[in-house]
Amino acid sequence: MKTLFGTAKIADVQQLHDTLNELQLQNSDITHSLSNELTYVKRLSTANDVNAEAIANLSSIVKYNMIKSHENFQEITTDLM
Repeated sequence: MKTLFGTAKIADVQQLHDTLNELQLQNSDITHSLSNELTYVKRLSTANDVNAEAIANLSSIVKYNMIKSHENFQEITTDLM
């Protein structure tokens, strides 16, 4: 700001330089965190897809077993009569 209104001192330039370095480090930390978060979300999405497929498969197996049990029950009932 002093460059707009007057001569900047070395201390002022050093403070500006330090502030910019700190902002750059924070920006780097934020970028790294976002990258890790994106990786986590992608892994979570993949796990969700696998789990959804497993649930659908297990549901089909349970349905098949229920139908077979019902058929067996019907056969036993018919044999008893």
